[in-house]
Amino acid sequence: MSGAKQDVPLTVAYSPGDVDIDALYIALVRNGSEFARSDNVIGDADVSDGSIAFSNFALPDFPGVSRNSADFQVDIVLEATVDDEAQNTEDDDVFVTLEGVDAFTPLYLADDVLPNQRTGGRDLNSARRAGGDSWAQTRMIDFLSADMRLLFNDVSAQHVAKAADGDSILGHTTHNDGLAVDVRYLRADGTASSSNAGEANTQRVKRAFEEFRSGGTATADQQELVDWIRVNRTFIASLTGSTRKINVAFENPHTNRGDKKSSDGGIGKALLFGQYIDGAEIVDPLSGNAVGSWNVNTDDIDSFEGHDTHFHIAID
Repeated sequence: MSGAKQDVPLTVAYSPGDVDIDALYIALVRNGSEFARSDNVIGDADVSDGSIAFSNFALPDFPGVSRNSADFQVDIVLEATVDDEAQNTEDDDVFVTLEGVDAFTPLYLADDVLPNQRTGGRDLNSARRAGGDSWAQTRMIDFLSADMRLLFNDVSAQHVAKAADGDSILGHTTHNDGLAVDVRYLRADGTASSSNAGEANTQRVKRAFEEFRSGGTATADQQELVDWIRVNRTFIASLTGSTRKINVAFENPHTNRGDKKSSDGGIGKALLFGQYIDGAEIVDPLSGNAVGSWNVNTDDIDSFEGHDTHFHIAID
């Protein structure tokens, strides 16, 4: 993986302090057995008597490591010259500890595992997306891979990096555990597309509403809107059995909020209540019946602003 990475400061203390440190390797250990080891990274550190300091430490890439959901430990393996004799810490456990924790949940870059389902930009050199923005736990990758129509964007930043308020640095209120993901709504025909889908949804609602306001009651745009509502209600509801929470488009139009796209298309009002932006019922041109409100359990599916272009899924 290219580009910058998210990092943390790391200090390794050793004794006696006057030995020559020749190499430092990062080993990954699970259930007492090593399953991956880095190249020598001592060149990235500042070494002084008794201390090896990494001001910007990030786990190296470990290509070829199989996905596994079990926690792992990060072991520091040193090689040194002591009295002209080569020694190492192979038989010692020197585990990295972060805030008192030395066992970590593995994350995998979903981009690499499911490249055909990734949508949206991936500027790995931007400050908040450095190191990737789709780091996911194994069960999230399994969830996404179960349906090719789940076109995803943000999951979590590398090492689930967080801002000072505890939210993900990706600019989300969640996305900080590898178990939350943004997914595109389906098209009206039930297929998935990453090509400007959010704008297409907004424009469809606008056109159907303008035609309704002008006296149209059975236009192609209105039929497509009805189909889009029904397809996405069915699709999203089918996901609730294996999810913790799904957030869909907000029920009222919202205005521009910083980096959030402004919308006055009424996506949430159409999806949740079967209504146009002025509260008028959306009617199926074929049957003549109102689409009606979506009868959902708000513990499973709820609305949240900023979700006109996608819906948000959190899994257990």
